[in-house]
Amino acid sequence: MSKIERKRSILLISIVVSILVIIPLLVLEPSLARGDIVDITGVDGCKYVLITDGDTLEIVDYDGPEKKDVLVGYYSIHRLSICMVGPMIRILFVI
Repeated sequence: MSKIERKRSILLISIVVSILVIIPLLVLEPSLARGDIVDITGVDGCKYVLITDGDTLEIVDYDGPEKKDVLVGYYSIHRLSICMVGPMIRILFVI
């Protein structure tokens, strides 16, 4: 493989990876919120929730510890739940 072909391959791979990472984030409409992650296990099928100034959001697929005063990146998801404390979210990051 020549040097030019290698550079083209690297460029193509970079473009494909960028598209695979960026497009889902644009479609998912990520959001930011500051609040507390609280474990409310035992309340009608609930587990972790994010409590912000005015909202309670049900966190899906989170196994981390409770945290106070954190910045959370998340996106909304739409699926059924027996918890029903608020809209369901999936966390992207916690700072």
